[in-house]
Amino acid sequence: MSATATLIARTLFPQEDQRLLHTYTVQRMAANDPHAYRHSLRAITRFWPGRALRRITCPVLILAGTLDTVVPMVYKERLRRLLPQASFVTIANSRHASNLDQPDVVNQAILDFLLPLKDQHVNRK
Repeated sequence: MSATATLIARTLFPQEDQRLLHTYTVQRMAANDPHAYRHSLRAITRFWPGRALRRITCPVLILAGTLDTVVPMVYKERLRRLLPQASFVTIANSRHASNLDQPDVVNQAILDFLLPLKDQHVNRK
């Protein structure tokens, strides 16, 4: 599990200023049971909600890091097509952990998404 953890951490946190996150990720992932980890990955790759996504009626925000190699943009675009009412925000120069790569941009995107919803809720009362 150590080799896998190191590879994943290097992908998620390649910058020198992310060394602490890299180290923490390696430690946490290396502690996983390899058998359970393989099964969880298999479950993720086999899961496909398909048409069920079209039944979602609540507001949805999709954040997509432009440098994410864990979930390629093609899959995020597919999710966007299946959720046509969703807000889709790309985070430039961000990998899979956009909230850590670009925290200010991510936080602003979340606020921009939530504040109008709050106003709608307040105005309904």
